[in-house]
Amino acid sequence: SMPGNINSCLEVDAKVFKGQYCLMYVVIVPKGKEAIKTAGDLHADTLQRLGALSPPEVLGMISKLSVQSPIRMGVCVPSSCSPGDVSTGLGSLVNQNLDLGNFNIMFFPGLCQTNDLPELLDRDYAVFGVVACFGLVVIIGTVLDLLLRFFGQAYLPELLLQIFQGFSLYTVVTKIFRVTPNKDRLGCINGIRFLSMSWVIIGHTYLSITSFSPFLANPTIILEFFDRFWMRLVTNATPSVDSFFLIGATLLAYLTLKELGKQQQDGGRSSCGSSVMFWVLFYVHRYLRLTGVYAMAIALNISLGKFLIQGPIGYSKAEAEACAEAWYTNLLYINNFNTALDKPNCMGHTWYMANDMQMFILSPPLIYLMHRMPKIGMAVVAVLVSASTGLRAYLFDTLPEADHFDNIYIKPWTRFGSYGIGLMLGCLLYMTKDSKKPINKLVVILGWLVSLITMFCVIYVYHKDEEMTLGAFVIYQSVHRNVWSLALAWMIFACAKGYGGPIDKFLSWGCWAPLAKLSYSCYLMHHAVLFFANDMPTYRVMVSQPYMVYLCVANIAWAMFAGFLMVVLFEAPTMHMEKLLFGFLGVAKLPSVVKYKLE
Repeated sequence: SMPGNINSCLEVDAKVFKGQYCLMYVVIVPKGKEAIKTAGDLHADTLQRLGALSPPEVLGMISKLSVQSPIRMGVCVPSSCSPGDVSTGLGSLVNQNLDLGNFNIMFFPGLCQTNDLPELLDRDYAVFGVVACFGLVVIIGTVLDLLLRFFGQAYLPELLLQIFQGFSLYTVVTKIFRVTPNKDRLGCINGIRFLSMSWVIIGHTYLSITSFSPFLANPTIILEFFDRFWMRLVTNATPSVDSFFLIGATLLAYLTLKELGKQQQDGGRSSCGSSVMFWVLFYVHRYLRLTGVYAMAIALNISLGKFLIQGPIGYSKAEAEACAEAWYTNLLYINNFNTALDKPNCMGHTWYMANDMQMFILSPPLIYLMHRMPKIGMAVVAVLVSASTGLRAYLFDTLPEADHFDNIYIKPWTRFGSYGIGLMLGCLLYMTKDSKKPINKLVVILGWLVSLITMFCVIYVYHKDEEMTLGAFVIYQSVHRNVWSLALAWMIFACAKGYGGPIDKFLSWGCWAPLAKLSYSCYLMHHAVLFFANDMPTYRVMVSQPYMVYLCVANIAWAMFAGFLMVVLFEAPTMHMEKLLFGFLGVAKLPSVVKYKLE
């Protein structure tokens, strides 16, 4: 890869034109073959075509890297040239002066940029207007809250404080960092949530070096990283997502069953869960809770992404363009079907949220059945988990590897296993929440041994480059997510029942709680952080393991900081707006005012 000097290029100003930096992808194509027109075609065909001119061992190394195009170069041309002009001109120049026999070199244009500021569109003004409105109510809420904090409520109307205090930075930040004992003994979930989020970012950081990397001076060293045994913790990091499915379903089932139990005590068994309003609010709350900050993350991607391009490659711009076209599939939570809808992936990592919402929509009948007839309900969920596992086995046995991601990895019917196990765990925690019956010590010891050994095996027994029979591959791929979730479910159950020992103390450590509260917004923003980090270098990066460790720590820190900003500016305010909406509609009480003792 040859990035050139983007800064010197963009400094050119000849009055009639400016310097324009264009990133070109270089591919080798057989003469007479139809020209490649999309970046997706590059990924499908480039490596095979390079094989005609590359030694087999070099081709093997390149193919393992899984990069979109192995050769990238930057060129500086006048701003009057279009990307097509640059591509055609370079192709003609090289192919007329270099004889490659039956092959031609083709230049595919990537991002072309000048020093001119991006054009502001109407949608950008709308986004900035919404951001300004959020900023205004946050400022008003903070000022009123501080007046209340230091001068009391004598001159401040109660309704005014009910409306604005929930927007206050002081109140929101205090809630984030306030650590209170978990009365349900589920504090271990905070540690699991943050560690899983960190695991996701570490996995995506290493993945980014192969899939949307900066210019690399030594790309083949990545192969050495991934061949090391301990690195399987990174290459097999995908169960981290199943941890989130498990945690989300566990809390959903447990808290909903608690609410249904409370209704049963207040209104009798016959009325329990039969209220239409209860289930309407069940869906409305979930959608509003997730979608407010999600919509703002998408909007900021679209309108700020084009301003964040600092380097030659332009990942942020590509993300902004995809979101501008396909944003509504994300807000409808159908973006895991974008291939079938012929839409680009906007914030591609949010396939998880689409799956989670789709399984959430189908969860009420299962939760209600577990409430009325717990054993039958759990048996039904177990059957669905088994069916999902069987379907995974069938698809892994019959589909080519190229179809695994779109047809297996991001579809709800093949990811239900971990979610269903979470529903059953939530039901089990609810059924035993008042139980004082001790668990046999031998059972506890065996449970911990089996769960820890299982987690180790899930991560370390598989490597995609090691030979494995089709049967062993199908078995591993069909059950390893469920097995991981069962092991993690035991960990949560044991900690909740007081059998966690030092592991529970570590996972329930108070410092995890604030970080866990940022995890949702952190997940939304971490890909933007990775894109920005990989957009920045204007030079070839020399990759090493210490560099990757530094990059992982930096990405986690910046993603958490971005998540913090999203929480205080958008996530917490939209949650407060939901409370105000329900309060003014009369379906819930208005938020109460937090009052302070004057010193």
